[in-house]
Amino acid sequence: MGISVIIPTYNERANIEECIAKVRTFATSHQVDCQIIVVDSGSKDGTKEYLIENEQNSEDVCLVLQDQRLGMGVALREAYTHVNQEYVCHYECDCPFDLDQVIDACHLLKNECDFVLGHRVGERDSLTRILYTAGYRLFTFVMFGAYFKSINFSFKVFKSSVLQKIQLQSKAWFIDAELVIEVNKQFKVQEVDVVYTKRQHDQSTVVLMDVFHIMKEAFDYKFKG
Repeated sequence: MGISVIIPTYNERANIEECIAKVRTFATSHQVDCQIIVVDSGSKDGTKEYLIENEQNSEDVCLVLQDQRLGMGVALREAYTHVNQEYVCHYECDCPFDLDQVIDACHLLKNECDFVLGHRVGERDSLTRILYTAGYRLFTFVMFGAYFKSINFSFKVFKSSVLQKIQLQSKAWFIDAELVIEVNKQFKVQEVDVVYTKRQHDQSTVVLMDVFHIMKEAFDYKFKG
């Protein structure tokens, strides 16, 4: 079994070394062929320099360096072009879930579905996050008829073959929803509960302004896509 693990980074120097180490430990313990695709979007805190010095020549790492922060959508879409394994897994630098759960997801992909979407359970960061998740869930249902509990949670494991059947256009954070909505049109999506692991170092780079960008991309996708 082979998995392409996609790690997008922006100013994640405090987290990237541990993140990659966890992916390698996971691959070794489960005897999985693992391609690690790291897409750095113009980090200014030494993340890019660390990756160049320590991972550029690693056989298991595909390093994609963008000159500036172009958006999560641009990062993921570029990462998808480098995928060479049977399955794809999103994994952010704050290590938001136990990678062992990816094995269970792969078993579901083999027998029951094409795309496994994680529903985030456990500790929440704040009331604001709870309200945001609920509101976004309602928004995607009203706009696109897609009802999923945690469409923007990073736990997404899917067959790489689905990427050949969909076209994505989002440049920023709406990419999470667009990916699931597009896949759901042609393939079977199955949700599973995934326990969230709270970020230990630094803060998330998602800010309030990103919500407005998501809304704009969602309307562009709905009415211009």
